Amino acid sequence: MRDQLRGQFQRFAVASSKVKRGKKEEGEKYKDYFEFSEKVQRMASHRVLALFRAEKEGILSFSVNVDEERAIQNIHHKISRNYASNTLVDRAVTESYKRILQPNFESEIKKELKEKAVKKVVKKPQVIDEDALIKEKLAQKQKLFEKELEERKLEQERLEQLQKEELAREEEFRKIQLAKKNLLEKQKNIYLSELAIWIKQHLKYPRHARRMNQEGVVKISFIITKYGDIESVKIGSACPYKRLNLAAKSLLVELSRFKPLPQNLDRWELSVPIIYALKD
Repeated sequence: MRDQLRGQFQRFAVASSKVKRGKKEEGEKYKDYFEFSEKVQRMASHRVLALFRAEKEGILSFSVNVDEERAIQNIHHKISRNYASNTLVDRAVTESYKRILQPNFESEIKKELKEKAVKKVVKKPQVIDEDALIKEKLAQKQKLFEKELEERKLEQERLEQLQKEELAREEEFRKIQLAKKNLLEKQKNIYLSELAIWIKQHLKYPRHARRMNQEGVVKISFIITKYGDIESVKIGSACPYKRLNLAAKSLLVELSRFKPLPQNLDRWELSVPIIYALKD
């Protein structure tokens, strides 16, 4: 009967563990075994040894059991050949299993488990193959070197891409600025043409200067503000005739305001020639 029970434990026993009260924090490294159950035959060596360590440290309760009802039925089946079944016999069988047989077989199985696990994890002496070791180290160095080269290549490609993007942005910025500059120059030229037409239309030749056949070019300097106000009018380059100089300056002073400046211009310092020429 004992051999039959031992075989039942060896084939069907299940190892179970449970964390003890108040030990969760202390036994954090054993958290995978706080609620653990696995058939003994399938247990890996490292799990077996972990359960024994945790049990020794007082973190887990660790037990090995089979189906209790089935085990007791097997005992009944064995002794029923010699004893008629009755309450006293049934109670005796149950008590003997729980108090004697189960603890004994559990101890045996746990002992066997530990011995097998220890044998598996004990490393056998290895013969060092120096050539193989050198080759392995060289292979590792080669992998590291190749990895570093690949990383450098990727970094270089990334930098080149960033440079291309930066150059593209700069080129786009230059194009925009050039377009703005060209537009402003065009607007300024139109503005100057309109101002020149206005000056020509309002130009008055001083009578005395005409009688005296006086001719000349007077450059008048002035500032036009954003909204077209004319300020700081002065003679920049005079001609030999005072009346012509004064007439040219008066023309701009009396104008006082022209059209608003082109967009993006707040002030514009100008110097325009005013030509006094007698017609044939």
